[in-house]
Amino acid sequence: MVAAKKPAPDVYLTSLAQLGVSPARAIAFEDSRNGLISAKAAGLRVLITPSIYTDDEDFADADWVRRSLEANALPQVLAALFADPTDHRRRFG
Repeated sequence: MVAAKKPAPDVYLTSLAQLGVSPARAIAFEDSRNGLISAKAAGLRVLITPSIYTDDEDFADADWVRRSLEANALPQVLAALFADPTDHRRRFG
């Protein structure tokens, strides 16, 4: 449980703390403006895949906006993971 729901960053801050991961080493996948605000407030990079319900929302602050999560549509930093998921040196460069 977290004290405040999105757009507060609580859910991301709690998750990062429990995983022992710094925001610089993580990426949030979101589909809404509230999710984007929440993740950015936690210091995360954010990939947005709008849904039919959020397609008209403002995602200007997102690091990436993609219509699909197919490997060929992903940003290079993520597509590299699919190329060789065992090569840990290439992760989240």
